[in-house]
Amino acid sequence: MRQSKGGGLESIRAEEARLAQEQRAWRVALVPPFVARLPAPAGEVLNEEGAATAQTALWAMQRWGVVRARVVGAPAVAALLREAGLDVTEAPLGNGQAPHIIPEAGAAREG
Repeated sequence: MRQSKGGGLESIRAEEARLAQEQRAWRVALVPPFVARLPAPAGEVLNEEGAATAQTALWAMQRWGVVRARVVGAPAVAALLREAGLDVTEAPLGNGQAPHIIPEAGAAREG
């Protein structure tokens, strides 16, 4: 499943929030389909749009139970993921690459 700027994930996250608001007595957690490569905003500092994109990626990885990720060309995103408790490795952008996050598929939480 290919996501454009996290659009599909953002919709699922928004639906989760809407359901949680409507069903306060329930714990609502939607688990989106796994995406092998998530978009990430470049740079040392996140603007509002970049922060939303990064938070959506973090939300998805939390739903998937991912604890390790490789971040390419997005140091601010790497810092955010580390602050959230993920084990992060960073890599520079290659020629023609866009910044991205690769959740390590074999790196899900036990249990």
